[in-house]
Amino acid sequence: MGHRSTTLTFAIVMLAVVVVWLMYRNAGKKPHEDSPQGTETVDRTPTATATATTPRIIVDDDSAAPEVEPARVGPGLSALRVFVIERDGARPPALAAALVPLVGNGPIIYARLPGRNARTADVAPGRYLVAVLTASEASELAEPSAATVRVVREITLRPGRVETLALQLGPQPAVRGTVRNLDAWPVADATVLVQPALLASAEAQRPSWLTWFGRTNTAGEFRITAVPGGNLVVTAAARNGTQCKREHQAEFGDELVMHLVMGDGSGLTGTVVGEAGEPIAAASVFVCGRASAPRPGYALEWGDVLARTTTDADGRYKTDSLPLAETLRVVFVASGYAATEISFSLGAPDGETHAGTYTSDGLWDLGETRLAPEQPVMGRVVYSDDSPVAGAELRVRRLVRARSASGVESMLMEPAFPEGIVSATSDSEGRFTIRGLGRGVWLLEARDLVTGQTATKETTGTADETVITLPIGLKLAGRITDEATRSPIAGAVITAADSRATSDPQGRYELWLGSGLGETDVAAQADGYEPRVEEKVQLAAHETGLDLALAPTRVARIWLIDEKDKAPVIGAPVRWRLVDEPFAQSLLRSSLEGEVVFYNARLDDTVHIEVVDTRFVPYIADVTLTEIDGREIVLRMGAAIRGRVVNTADEPIAGAEIYVGESYLNFADPFVRRVRSLDDGAYEMPGMPEGMFQLTAAHPDYMTTQSEAVDTRHRNVIDGVDIVMDTGVTISGRVVDETGNPIAAAVVCGWGDFNYDRDTPGYKRSATSDAQGHFELGGLRRTTGGPIVISASARGYATRTVSVEVGPAADAPDEEAVIALRPEVVLRGRTVTTDGMPVAGVRVYGQINELESRETHTDADGRFTFEGVQAGQHTLIFTRSGFLYKKADLVALPEEEPAEAEIVLEPGALVGGRIVNARSGEPIPIFSGLIATPDRMRSWRLHVLGEGRFTTDTVPDGDYVLIIDSKNMRPTTVEGVAVQNHTGPEHLEIRMEPLPD
Repeated sequence: MGHRSTTLTFAIVMLAVVVVWLMYRNAGKKPHEDSPQGTETVDRTPTATATATTPRIIVDDDSAAPEVEPARVGPGLSALRVFVIERDGARPPALAAALVPLVGNGPIIYARLPGRNARTADVAPGRYLVAVLTASEASELAEPSAATVRVVREITLRPGRVETLALQLGPQPAVRGTVRNLDAWPVADATVLVQPALLASAEAQRPSWLTWFGRTNTAGEFRITAVPGGNLVVTAAARNGTQCKREHQAEFGDELVMHLVMGDGSGLTGTVVGEAGEPIAAASVFVCGRASAPRPGYALEWGDVLARTTTDADGRYKTDSLPLAETLRVVFVASGYAATEISFSLGAPDGETHAGTYTSDGLWDLGETRLAPEQPVMGRVVYSDDSPVAGAELRVRRLVRARSASGVESMLMEPAFPEGIVSATSDSEGRFTIRGLGRGVWLLEARDLVTGQTATKETTGTADETVITLPIGLKLAGRITDEATRSPIAGAVITAADSRATSDPQGRYELWLGSGLGETDVAAQADGYEPRVEEKVQLAAHETGLDLALAPTRVARIWLIDEKDKAPVIGAPVRWRLVDEPFAQSLLRSSLEGEVVFYNARLDDTVHIEVVDTRFVPYIADVTLTEIDGREIVLRMGAAIRGRVVNTADEPIAGAEIYVGESYLNFADPFVRRVRSLDDGAYEMPGMPEGMFQLTAAHPDYMTTQSEAVDTRHRNVIDGVDIVMDTGVTISGRVVDETGNPIAAAVVCGWGDFNYDRDTPGYKRSATSDAQGHFELGGLRRTTGGPIVISASARGYATRTVSVEVGPAADAPDEEAVIALRPEVVLRGRTVTTDGMPVAGVRVYGQINELESRETHTDADGRFTFEGVQAGQHTLIFTRSGFLYKKADLVALPEEEPAEAEIVLEPGALVGGRIVNARSGEPIPIFSGLIATPDRMRSWRLHVLGEGRFTTDTVPDGDYVLIIDSKNMRPTTVEGVAVQNHTGPEHLEIRMEPLPD
């Protein structure tokens, strides 16, 4: 009896345990597991929330554990999950998200993103602009800069939900283009702003660091680099107040080309209402152009977003001016309504039939636009094994039925709405909801950012859940290591079947390939290692492992030795680059043993090397690394020039800049020295090569002055090379107009140089007139006789020069100078070929007055403009590679529309080559050179390009001789240089014999 009682009691206890366990399990299920399919249940369990100013982050990767359950938010709050991946597959850098509220005046919310899949803390629902920034430290978020912004997106955070934003990062885009007026003339000095596209109601919330600036040059061109990806608005503002705006979707790696025209059309206005006629406030209005060439299979394509705005409380809207003669699509988007679009042809009010009415205030009124209620589309994105796809991009296209001329029906796709207006991203469970759709047949496209796989599904917008299935990508993973040391290699680039990844600090990588791929070639490369290609790698069904070991590249080494004491030269700067890559220069420094190692070059590379140490004569050579590998480069101690910079009273001048003047040296040569004088006026210029030199001293308070010639041949130290600087002459005066009224803010210039003439104008001094037109200009050159020439210019007036008489020993003229300016005139012209075709890129140079020269270049139509010139005749010089030098006299007249002069350019050819030492083969800098006709009656200059290279001016067809002179070399004449059919030799090698010692 006792045994049975014990057994029964044990059974009852076990049954109770099972019941309690089942109840606990059911209570712990996630909300959607017990919810009807296609509906959404929100867990209202209270959770701890963070304030808007100090948001918390929940990290969903292996770097840290989550603080709270990622799928839940506090009552009435929202959160944002950001899924980030670099385009090349690499793990993204340290990032942060800035949430800028677009409604209300809430603070900007910053959140760190330590992983590629992170979630903000709970925030208030609303519409936000999300800016993803690079930020390795939290302190960098105190004052973000425009340079750190990678991408911007708009998103609406709804109550009780964790929205997902998937971002694929890549190289930052650039924006370039032109700004012109209605007459197609370039607009110079216009301000160009690039900003994320925001609706008009949110402009006040834009932080200052979300603006990128640029200006147009004289040809109206601009280029702004490192802008973020996303919808951008480019605004050009001219000085006269006219503006032009254009919107564009910037993709990573793009260089957008935008041609903006000032004041080029009318704006739109109208009213947005619901089906019952009630006005819809805060509706978004997007005005888009049509693309000129739709793709095959598409009914049409969207062009740029030209304008965007929002409706007021009465449902009214108004846009900025739009391009004339443009077929537009106007899209209306409002919460709870189906997005609607209408077509409209914009043109001048000339009596033609247009949609809408042209109003008296210069706007086209589109009347009333009715919006129907929306039919949201809900669904899931899954892989073929039914696992969810998180962070998939969902885009929508409308399917339209079309009938060809032969009667064949087909379905064509057209983008339902401009990029980003109607879209969604799947959450961590693969679920999505696309809002703003109405009745019709829609094609949903899902794209997995990780694998790049895409899939589509047709839907009619019913309440049934739409499931989009993506194929499972093939994963290729492994480690990249050093073949010799077996240590991991970070930053190695691995490519296979159009996929690319970068190894992490542990050498690990992951590549996702398209499904159905049986085999592929895998390539890996890294700096300092030989590239490796593994051919025909067999891929497994789901994941393939492949470890690759890279062999270190054999590098070249040289040693720098001091010629005097045979000791290693420590810390000498060594600049080098590949000969055929003039802008990719690298800097190395010699070690304690004088060793220099060229890690990032191959032994068979031909490189340009410059060893420029102030203590030694520079070593400069173009050699292959095989030639110098293992060699000792002996550096010879150069001469040192010492002295003082003083004024005429023998007082020291501190901070004067002393540099080598143009004697045998060219300023582009790397061994030109620049030093500054100390407090006692002393300076030292070491490492000078042998030759004859002059030193030039410049200081803001003194005239620029040269020293006497200095001979450094066979000398180690040259002391006592003092440079005496003069304070110069000061001229005071007034700038007035023709009636004697003062002109404020006029710029007055003169020359403070030792050797003023038109060819070497020297050092310019300038001053600005005050409200009464007064100016004072100091530091002008002191002449031994004759006048001093100064110029004045002001906006709307032509520049004018005047001569002021100053005695040889005087510090100022006897009376004030009065400069009367006349209104400016414009000089226009156009360069064409002999058969009338325009010539673009021609350099147009002119001496506008005694002190000022101007330079510009012709545009694509061959046109050029000089503004602010005086009426009368001006001599202009036209040069362009491939055409002969041309000088022409043009007359500028005070007309509202000046005539356009036509300049005809005749074709010609260039001759080029290289000058080398006949014994050593090293390049030789040219001292002087000409290309001349055999009778020497006509000649043209040779231009030095560095490294012994030269080119000529453009010459006509014929036979020529080259006459070349260089320091310490025998003068050389090369006969029989032929130019035929406007083509001349470009790779001559001229060998010069050294003079005997």
